[in-house]
Amino acid sequence: MNSNLHILIVEDERAALEALEIGLKTEQWQIATASSRNEALNLLKSERIDLVVTDLKLKDGSGLDILNYIKAHHPRVSLIVITAHGSVDSAIEAIRGGAYDYIQKPFRMAELRRVIQRLGETILLRRENELLRQQLQGSQSLPELVGQSPRFRKIIEFIKQIAPAQSTVLNTVESGLEAVPDDADLLALRDEILQRLDQREKQLIATTALAEARELRQQNQLQEAMTVLSRALREAPDNSEVAAFYTQLEQEQAQLQQQAAAAESLATAQALLDRSEFTDAYQQVQQGLQQSPDDSALLALKKEIEQRQALLTLRTKAEELAQQGALEDALSLVQRGLAMSSDEPQLLALQTQLEQTLQSRQETAATDDTVTVAASTEQASTEQASTEQASTEQASTEQ
Repeated sequence: MNSNLHILIVEDERAALEALEIGLKTEQWQIATASSRNEALNLLKSERIDLVVTDLKLKDGSGLDILNYIKAHHPRVSLIVITAHGSVDSAIEAIRGGAYDYIQKPFRMAELRRVIQRLGETILLRRENELLRQQLQGSQSLPELVGQSPRFRKIIEFIKQIAPAQSTVLNTVESGLEAVPDDADLLALRDEILQRLDQREKQLIATTALAEARELRQQNQLQEAMTVLSRALREAPDNSEVAAFYTQLEQEQAQLQQQAAAAESLATAQALLDRSEFTDAYQQVQQGLQQSPDDSALLALKKEIEQRQALLTLRTKAEELAQQGALEDALSLVQRGLAMSSDEPQLLALQTQLEQTLQSRQETAATDDTVTVAASTEQASTEQASTEQASTEQASTEQ
């Protein structure tokens, strides 16, 4: 079987096209090139192509145009998209539309080669299975005969033991069918081998995808890992291990998104709190907690906002009472606030101010009392002197 991989490179910049051709050409990879969408479509019509590597943006169209043509006319041809940083969304759209993968500029040639190498193994295995099916074209399968003959059951056990060589066994079975085309056991055996080849292809796809996805996960590239698994599920939809790992990555990605949203809410709320915008800060925290209700940092900030709001309310009320002259009541509120937060600077300053004002008032009151007593004493002395003088004068008159 021909093990060469036929690759078409589509790039409208001549220097980039030549660099890709030189970088990818090997003994096993046969390279064709096209500098436009139309040239690429013509080559797809006339040449054997296994894989297309195309720039997303072309002067006369788009890599998506080539993808749509392949899906309609050459569904077994695979496609890899090369995209600039600002076109990643379009590349992801291409993946959803059936492209195998995308490479973002700037990239290393080794990175593109790894992707092609991985895809090439799947393409060659698929080609092997297709060739075997073509060899069997025209034969009628008899699945109802599977397991009916003792001779057949013994052959099946033998096939299980030599599973890696099933292609060779299939060729032997085909030779037998050429001699005895209606042999029920050979027909059933042929179907069994084909089924096993199909399973082997799907298992290889799944195993390769799982290995790559695990490596990407270790590099914290969850979206790329999920893309790899999604492609594998298209080829092997019944593989429970791939499906389970995909679900796990979905959950991990959702958790990371929640954490990112919580971190953003936390940063925004903290900035608002630093500006004493308590209401907006509290609303921002509440939004974050809707995404991550157990986030400890958000819960701690919520508690801090509530406390600072309560302290602000106490301080405002204390200032109002102080303006009304109710200094003792104002000081009592300030002390309640300091019991909640002993190092609140504005409350400490207000406490000092109130204590000084109270002390000044008490000193003034004491001074006023002293003056009043002195005045009363002086008045009493004056009155006594006047009384004594009047008594003396009256005594003199009587004499």
